[in-house]
Amino acid sequence: MDWEIVQVPQGIRGHVFELMALLECVKKYWTDYGEDVYDQVADMRRKTVFDELCAAVRDLGAAFDDLVDTHSKAHMLTGNVSDEAKANYFAWCNARQHMIRPSTQYPKKLHHQYAVRATEHLRLRMGEEASIGWAAAICAFYHAIKNTVEDFTGPNNHFFTSADLDYIKEQFPLEIPEL
Repeated sequence: MDWEIVQVPQGIRGHVFELMALLECVKKYWTDYGEDVYDQVADMRRKTVFDELCAAVRDLGAAFDDLVDTHSKAHMLTGNVSDEAKANYFAWCNARQHMIRPSTQYPKKLHHQYAVRATEHLRLRMGEEASIGWAAAICAFYHAIKNTVEDFTGPNNHFFTSADLDYIKEQFPLEIPEL
């Protein structure tokens, strides 16, 4: 398989930290529910849960790739990039520097630290290029994770606990965009 290393353009690097925050937040569901249950029903349930969580992560990754591709194409940053395109993009990024909010306070939890770091780098504003698609992906990711945890919480399906459900509702690191 050929892997192409794609550098994320400066103007959307804040979205990298958003992605990292989201992945770090849901990592708990893999690390807390790994191999500790041995009966066959629990193994089948775990596989179903992990399949659903993996699908949510895969969809989020695809949306991020689309964000990068769309942004790169919109600013002519694909293929052999001309000096003019580089200069225009540098000017575009420079004009947006006022949007960065540096922070000196970092929360203890890593997924919240990534969310704070996202505000310290350039991001798209709602309505620009693929920003609506990315916002929709964040919403879909939140609901997919929350719904999976809800579906596997309770007396008939006790893979997760109410604490796991509270975790995603209270600890989700990004604001859920209103679309």
